[in-house]
Amino acid sequence: MQEKGIRDWITWKRFKNVAIDYFNNCFKISLFVSILFLLAYYYTPYKVDATAAGIALGLFAVIFSMCSLYSTTKQVNEQQIDYWNGKGADQHEQGNSDAAIRFYNKAVSIDPRAVDTDPRHYKIWLNKSNALFDIGDREGALTAIRKAIDLDPKSAKVWNSVGFLYYHQHEYHQAIDALERAIELDPKLAGVWGNKGAVFYDLQQYDHAIETLERAIELDPRLVGAWSNKGNALKDKGEHEEAIKAYDKAIELGPTNSTVWYNKGIALKALERYDEALHAYDKAIEFDPLKLAAWNNKGKIFHHQEKYDKAIKAYDKAIDINPQDILVLLNKCDALNCLGKHEEAVEVCKRALDINSQDALIWFKMGVAIDFLKRHDHAVDAYNRAIEIDHTFFKALVNKGNALFALEKYEESLNSYDEAIKQDSFDALVQRNRGTVLNKLGRTDEANVSFIKSQWIEYVIEYAGSPDSYIDLSSS
Repeated sequence: MQEKGIRDWITWKRFKNVAIDYFNNCFKISLFVSILFLLAYYYTPYKVDATAAGIALGLFAVIFSMCSLYSTTKQVNEQQIDYWNGKGADQHEQGNSDAAIRFYNKAVSIDPRAVDTDPRHYKIWLNKSNALFDIGDREGALTAIRKAIDLDPKSAKVWNSVGFLYYHQHEYHQAIDALERAIELDPKLAGVWGNKGAVFYDLQQYDHAIETLERAIELDPRLVGAWSNKGNALKDKGEHEEAIKAYDKAIELGPTNSTVWYNKGIALKALERYDEALHAYDKAIEFDPLKLAAWNNKGKIFHHQEKYDKAIKAYDKAIDINPQDILVLLNKCDALNCLGKHEEAVEVCKRALDINSQDALIWFKMGVAIDFLKRHDHAVDAYNRAIEIDHTFFKALVNKGNALFALEKYEESLNSYDEAIKQDSFDALVQRNRGTVLNKLGRTDEANVSFIKSQWIEYVIEYAGSPDSYIDLSSS
């Protein structure tokens, strides 16, 4: 703020000095011409000639004054343009993008022709583009940045902003073209390399992303975004230990960055370092209490640790932030089922259905909760709704077969298992359940074939820690 005040004072002092110089010059010229006119009138024997000379001198003075006025006005305008552009930059730096745009517009309005044609003013359009982007006006930002390009096509910073805008519009190839143009103009701008690395990351070209981001870090080791994005690329490659090192460096440079803490939590969770992951999510929430994903992921870890009450509290925090988030509601439903609170789980599923009644997963979760209440006929209805929406829903077909088995509707149960096997014929548990149903129907030979298949299938789809795991009917 002190630096801003000094800059404003210097700008005002320059403006004041230009204005004072202008009025002083006008006064001196007027005084000089008046003296010449009087001298010519009183000391020249030919009054007519003296009068004509005076008029000529007067015209000269007027023309000279107009030229002086134009020159001084231009200087004043330049000072005012710089002043309002500086005010806009200050507001933008403080996060007041709307106010910044008003100041940039004020700068443009002082002399639109000069701002549109003078290469020195490309920064106004560059700054305005950045502010427009921050308020979500992507088209306006592109229009402004194009004006900056017209004024100074050799500015690496302008081309960097062009690439940044295309990146956020998911036009990745245009973004790379613009960023490579910026690198050609100035290969030592770290931010350009950082943005290019971000584009490669979004394209899932993780090796290119890491290489490019390391170049950015080499140019500017304090570039938080480059360290953060390097961590993201390493995380998505499965190199979680290295990702954590990158996140730690980003946190060292910017300890209040909620997103970095959140991503570090994901990497720690993948390494099953759950307590450290919870700490990272807590830090993410500390710096952004409305970070829904951090609350949701805390709930998942507590669920995995079978701390279902804590999981529900975390999910409730996430739901408070966004009551319309269906996945969080369904995670809460799972936790309630694990606590045996099946009626509450049903109510949560109803809330989710109020948001979207055409979501197959919600109907499936509803069926699971109702199944726990032994209301198998209603559970079948819920599973049928899920299958109507998605006829390939494997788990719904399996659980429908289980519920029909519980209702002793063995033929229908067998049909449901057969439909499930069409989706995945190498599921040992389904084969075993199918064998159990066939035994109930007295079809022993077919049952033995299913049991044998279940023995040599090498893997089973597991839903660890989830209340919707399949029921093994052979033990019933």
